[in-house]
Amino acid sequence: MCVCPRCGYTAPHQRGISCRSILCPSCNAQLERRRKDEIKDNEIKSDKKPIRKIPVVNIALCTGCGNCVDACPFHAIVIENSKAVIDESICKKCRKCIPACPSDAIS
Repeated sequence: MCVCPRCGYTAPHQRGISCRSILCPSCNAQLERRRKDEIKDNEIKSDKKPIRKIPVVNIALCTGCGNCVDACPFHAIVIENSKAVIDESICKKCRKCIPACPSDAIS
């Protein structure tokens, strides 16, 4: 399980994606990986469902540097007309492209 150490938000772990690369949708903290038997009942926020959105590129801010292309482990991002474009059919919502963008054009 991927667990938020700050607020207790939980999400199922997805193979190939580090829990630490996922930010909690409630408090924006990095999630941690824990086994189910390590999670105490009072830590789980069962009323919250995993919310993982596909990142969005702000074309006005994008400089086309390609850092996001290099950061994406699934090759879901390409540069077209000097701007980053995310292929939603390939994106696994790992969101590694967000911190890789020096111009904060991806959110």
